[in-house]
Formats: sequence, structure tokens, C-alpha cells
Amino acid sequence: MIQANLVLCALASIVGITTEKRKINPISLMFGEWFAIILLASMNLYDILPASNHTYLMIFIGLLFFLAGYYVVRIFKTKNGNKQYTLRNWLVVLLTIISVMVFAVDAVQALRIIIGGGGLKAVREIAQSGSLYNNRLLNMLRFIVATPFAFAVAIVAPVNFFLSKKRNKPIYAAAIALIVLKIISDGSRSIFILSAVTAILCFTYTKREEIHRVFFIFSKRMWIGIGITLVTAVVLVYMTISRSGYDSLRYTYYYFAMEPIMLEKWTSEVSASNTIGYGTASFNGLLFVLFNLSSSIFGIAQPAGWTMTYDFIERVGTDWQVITSNGLTANSYVTVMFPFYLDGREYGICIGMIFLGVIMGVAYRSIENNMNERKMSIYSLMMIALLYSFQLFIFENIFYSMSFIMLLMIYKRSQAR
Repeated sequence: MIQANLVLCALASIVGITTEKRKINPISLMFGEWFAIILLASMNLYDILPASNHTYLMIFIGLLFFLAGYYVVRIFKTKNGNKQYTLRNWLVVLLTIISVMVFAVDAVQALRIIIGGGGLKAVREIAQSGSLYNNRLLNMLRFIVATPFAFAVAIVAPVNFFLSKKRNKPIYAAAIALIVLKIISDGSRSIFILSAVTAILCFTYTKREEIHRVFFIFSKRMWIGIGITLVTAVVLVYMTISRSGYDSLRYTYYYFAMEPIMLEKWTSEVSASNTIGYGTASFNGLLFVLFNLSSSIFGIAQPAGWTMTYDFIERVGTDWQVITSNGLTANSYVTVMFPFYLDGREYGICIGMIFLGVIMGVAYRSIENNMNERKMSIYSLMMIALLYSFQLFIFENIFYSMSFIMLLMIYKRSQAR
């Protein structure tokens, strides 16, 4: 099944590049990434454990249904609208103040660790264990407001920079402040990746100036794109070394090769427990907010069925699985297909992946028909979530789910002129 997966990914990538106007599109991203994952996993380097044919069959089916879902959107006609959106500045200011206050508390504690001799790796390990966060109100604000809003602003800022003729300097200041505070507070690279990937998408999706001179003299915008790429590469290398030490190459291989064996181990545990989520795992991020707020405010008991699936999803991040023959353990990285399997086994993977394909197809068509800041921000978030398909499904995760909601909230329709 490894060879079948590689052939499917290679052919689908070619189809995505040739059939779509944009070379970086949901198909080329999804299948290009999974070609690399499956190829690396098949090499079995650094004693990584091999996955079974059944696991690779689930991956093959999932990818095939994603492809079908994406292209089925072409059957339906889409309207060419001309709606424009601007930011609700009062809401952005309010959420920025709340988020800065929350992250400032976290950053002070993290700086104490760094000054005491620890690095980003130590901060990250303590943050993942939850030791930094022991205040219930701050935890709620961090989960529902601060982190999702920081993610949203990290996307909105580069979108405004590339798409708008009017530069929104306050949103740039908010983005820089929140990105720096978030990185210091928990050692995470994700918010920086969000902003960098959005900038690259916007750069490649907007029209460039013509090359003025011979001898490959680039336009101003081309130099901006090169600068973004170089800065992103340098920062990610530095943060990876800070967190993983000089075994970074080996750990980078594990990051992009352990997905099949992690999916196999966790699907086996799901089957053994006889837990079925019936959709609650896939939309855990949205349900978490709904059920926790209703429980805290109105005292309504959380549904037992959702609690079971939530506990399983939490265990993926806290329980470590052996991924190599010499006993190395890892967490997370169970792929986008895991919550679908938890919801409905192999049938869940089919339904979930075709749904993901459809929403990515709709998102891509929407910006092709009428690109505006709101649509591009939402599309960028969806593409980033697709980039993380080796780890999660967007609506399974609390932060990405709430970021999606916030992107809908912080924009408003522009008045017609």
C-alpha cells in the first residue's frame, strides 16, 4: 500500500498543479505533503517502527475521498460577488488588550525560566505540562480569547499588507506584539508559522510588478517575498535548535515520518476501548467552548458522550507512544484522519475526508471568484490547517476553531460607495 499511496499523491499533485490557476492550492499542498510523509516513513530511518498495510489503506482511502470532495465542488456553479470587508476596530482593540494582558502574565513566568538558565525547550515542556497555567479565569481567557485571537491577528496582518491599499498600522503592531508575547510565553512556533505561511500565500496569490531590468533584477514585491522566506527559515531553524538541540535533523525526520505509526497506535487504542464519537471528535473545538461555557454559566452538565471523546483527544497530546525500536516516545501527530476514525471508524474517515475536500474546494473557489481580505484570511487559516493535516483536523482543535469564529466576527461589510 505504500507504493499505491505514493502513486496517488504524485498523480494528484500533478492534477492539482495543472488544473488550478494557483500552483499552491489545496490539492498540491495536501498531496505534496503526504507524498513526503509516506516517502519518509517508508525509509524507516532512525529505527522508526513501520506501520501496517491496513493503516496505509486507511490513509489511501482518506486521501482519495479528499480528492473526490475537492473536485465535486466544480459541478456546482458559484456566484461572482463583489463584497468588501473592513475590520471592526473597536472589537480588535478590545480583544488585543485582553490578549496582551493574558500573555504578559504568561511571558513574565516564562522569562523567569529563561533567565534561570532554561531555554525555549524548557518553557515549551513546562507549558505543555500545564504547570505555567493554574488560574481558572486566565485559562478560560487563554483558550477562548487570547490564543485564538492571536492566531487570527497573525493571519489578518499579512492579508491586509498584501491586499489592502490602505495600510492598517495598528493591526501590524498588535500582530507583532502578540506573536512575540506568544512565543516567549510558551515557546511555540505555530503562531509564527501562521503569519509566515499567510504572507507567502498572499504574496503568491496577488499580482506582482513586472521585472524592470535584465540580469534578473527583481521587483520590490519579489524582494519582500524573498525576505519573508529567508526570515521564516532562519527563525524556524533557530527555534527548532532551541527546542530540540543539535539532534534537530533526527527529530525533524520523526516529525514528518511518524504519522503512520502514530495513527496505527491510536486507532488501535480507540478500537480496543470501543469508543465512537459520532461527530463529537471532529468538531471537538467548537463543542468544547459550547459545553464549557454552558457548564460554567448555567450549570448544565457536559454530555457524557462528548466527555469520552474529549478525553481521548486530550490523551493524544499527553500520553506518549513508542515510535522506534529503541523505545523513543512521541505524542500528537496522529493525522487529520484520527478524529474521523474516532467518530466512525473507516466510514468516519470517508465522510470526514470528503467533507474536508468539499470545504477546501469551496474556500478556493471563493477567493478565485472574488478575493477580499475576509475571504483570504479564512482561506489562509484553512490552508494552514491543511498544512497541519499530519497532526489534526481544524475543527477538532479549540484554538483553530475559535480563530475561525473570530475571523468571521472581526470583519464587517464595507459600506457601498
